[in-house]
Amino acid sequence: MRLCYQFDGEPVGQVLDASAYGHHAAASSVSYVAGQAGSALQCNASSVIRLTEAATLDLPTFTMEMWVYPDVVPTAGRVGLFDTDGTYGLFIYANGDLRCSGHGASATAAGVMAAGQWTHVACTVDASQVSIYLDGGLVLTAASGTYNAGTTGSALCGNAPSGDPFSGKVDCFRIWSSVRTAGQILEGMACGN
Repeated sequence: MRLCYQFDGEPVGQVLDASAYGHHAAASSVSYVAGQAGSALQCNASSVIRLTEAATLDLPTFTMEMWVYPDVVPTAGRVGLFDTDGTYGLFIYANGDLRCSGHGASATAAGVMAAGQWTHVACTVDASQVSIYLDGGLVLTAASGTYNAGTTGSALCGNAPSGDPFSGKVDCFRIWSSVRTAGQILEGMACGN
């Protein structure tokens, strides 16, 4: 596991990484509310959660997974759940479309995100494909492209370096340096390893 945000017992102004890599993030205009497992991070249009550039997050193969509760779904444009300055990311677009990108390619699951409810989302990317899972089930796979390493940092609840703020809750956010199996993703919904 390369990054693990549980959002439980965080000091003001920080989001702590429970993985061995220590990717702690600076956070402002956030609060903690009841989540899927303990507390969740509540983001709003003013929230800023930034991670500094780290080679351990330059991942040609990865799985990104989290619980998401949008307060609203955009009617135009997009909101960022996680972004590494265009290298890879997870966004909600207009009408609840969920897009995962990596390796210069993306997969979009149309109309799957709804306001006012928790959904577990997972995205896997390797040299051949990008896949999206919702609530533990595979919903879409697309061909991937060429990996472009290096970013200027990452953002949670927005776009890196700025913009596309997400209003809602996130919980149990993890990034792995491997493609997790469908069974592992299903088990991970319990917010364990």
